Amino acid sequence: MTAITDEETISGEANGSEVFPHETKTSTLAPKSDEPTVLIPIEQQIQQRAYELYEQRGRTDGHDLDDWLQAECEIRGTQAKAARA
Repeated sequence: MTAITDEETISGEANGSEVFPHETKTSTLAPKSDEPTVLIPIEQQIQQRAYELYEQRGRTDGHDLDDWLQAECEIRGTQAKAARA
């Protein structure tokens, strides 16, 4: 697994895609009940959540691996709960 190391990689600019999770303020963890369910690849969900954690900390550098691992735990934990329900 490769850790995200900078905002360019997190925003998707490094691979040429135009994904800007910092512009989306909704959480990736639970869709609203009135919105259609959209399947988002797990890596993208983790990436978006890691960026949210980075922003919540005030965009301070040096915690990319911590953010990724925290996001991974949250996303995979949410999926495990949903699978058991």
